[in-house]
Amino acid sequence: MKALILSASLCICMSFAENTFSRCYLNKSIAARQSTNTEESAANPLKAVQFTKDLNGIYLTLIVRSTTLNSDKKGVTITLKNGMKIFRPKEKINVEYDGGYVYMSFMKLTPNEIKKMMGSAIINFRLYHHNKVVEMKTRSNALHELRQLASNGM
Repeated sequence: MKALILSASLCICMSFAENTFSRCYLNKSIAARQSTNTEESAANPLKAVQFTKDLNGIYLTLIVRSTTLNSDKKGVTITLKNGMKIFRPKEKINVEYDGGYVYMSFMKLTPNEIKKMMGSAIINFRLYHHNKVVEMKTRSNALHELRQLASNGM
């Protein structure tokens, strides 16, 4: 039931501007985790890599946790399994506090970026200077998620 409510909240938020969506997504995800018990939270953490789609395109959300605060920072670097990198030096990084700092980037992907990511999984990424190595299962799930979204009317 909580997952259904979270999904509905995400769909409603997608109709707003990208920055509004990113804050809503992060706040709803944190709220959903906080409302569960500790055992459930450990089994259902925030997804480090997630693709979403609306009428305007495909979006990528990247999330990493850190103990240090860096606000008003920019810059995303994504490394793919085939060694290719995607650079977004001006991409805004949002930060929230949830027992630690949660950094998030929400970006609309270009057709070229989608093509690159469909051919090779994201193995790690950097938000400003906060690195995240993407676990094997997350890589596979994210790649599958992107391929499904792209095949539905791109």
